Amino acid sequence: MTDRADPSALARRFGFRPVEGGKGGDPGNDNAPDATPVEPAAPEPEWETWWLPEPVKAWVEAVHVAFDVPRVMPIAAAMCAASVMLQGKARVRVKAGWEEPLCLFWLVFAPTAAMKSGVLTLATRPVYTLQDRLQLENEPIARAAKRRRWVLEAKLKSARQKTTPEAALTPKLDVFHQNYNEERDTRRDLIQQLDDELHATPIPSAPRWLFDDLNPALVLTKMRRNLDSEGIARMAVLDAEGTFMSNLLGRHSGHVDVSSLLKGYTGERINKARASRTSDDEVDTVLPHAFLTLCLMAQPHVLDTMKAVPELADNGLMGRCIVTQINTAHRLPPPDAPPVPEDVQAGYEAWVQRLARVKADTVLDLSEHFSAKGVL
Repeated sequence: MTDRADPSALARRFGFRPVEGGKGGDPGNDNAPDATPVEPAAPEPEWETWWLPEPVKAWVEAVHVAFDVPRVMPIAAAMCAASVMLQGKARVRVKAGWEEPLCLFWLVFAPTAAMKSGVLTLATRPVYTLQDRLQLENEPIARAAKRRRWVLEAKLKSARQKTTPEAALTPKLDVFHQNYNEERDTRRDLIQQLDDELHATPIPSAPRWLFDDLNPALVLTKMRRNLDSEGIARMAVLDAEGTFMSNLLGRHSGHVDVSSLLKGYTGERINKARASRTSDDEVDTVLPHAFLTLCLMAQPHVLDTMKAVPELADNGLMGRCIVTQINTAHRLPPPDAPPVPEDVQAGYEAWVQRLARVKADTVLDLSEHFSAKGVL
């Protein structure tokens, strides 16, 4: 089992410490009755924040206070938001000849009303802001391309009609004219030119990185769209409702297929051929690479459902996930709990959007760090 799937190894790696726990009841009254004797729950791990960059550290602490949630929830959300911006552009060098893409699979299981949606909303705000801005900037460019294609298609249709055998018999074209062959060849050259120009005038689209409710069968389609729009076949699912996990477990198709997710974790090439369900044709999907990030926050019973599906363990999906279980019942934040300060949220958002400007093929060489820590 790798460190990424082993909570105890993660504890050693990142230095989180146990939270003091105890029995229920009034901690200040030793004589308080214990109406329901139960086995004390195991202490939950509490992640420390010393290893985070300052804007993120301040944001995690502010969310922890504002929502009264364990620090691991905003840490998971922030790290996955960062992964969305970096996947496909940056890699970590563990040692010479060993590099890893910055894709992240993180599953957080917490009870109802545990503020999962609120945490994810704040964490993903800078990603959505950038995504929406790119969409707005793309709209006039896409409209101009559509108009240009409409003109080219009209010209192409007209040129083809004038070169049909029926058109050659009309009075509009004298077949006995000595220049007929030259005119016909000219029209054919024009048709080829217009057809080439039409194919060279695609309608550009802005990338869409984030999804919550998505059929897993569409993962490759969305990656292909982003490959066409920005040159990187990448996407992410950040879901606080458990919808994507239900889809993954076969709500729509009735079967579990996570092969695309596994390749998206490692940034591998995808070369699939499938039979079409509507014809005798084959459906080929070829991507030079695929990058996927998952941050799924769901209720605890979803984990039990996942454990009951042997395919998820057999194919290695769970082994690629950081799994966090929050077992304690959630308390609503105190009425006087301060909100996340605007300057703290702004600092976090600026940090995420700086990651979006990282140049392609960036390599973060951490080989000395891993060697010094005795990891290798």
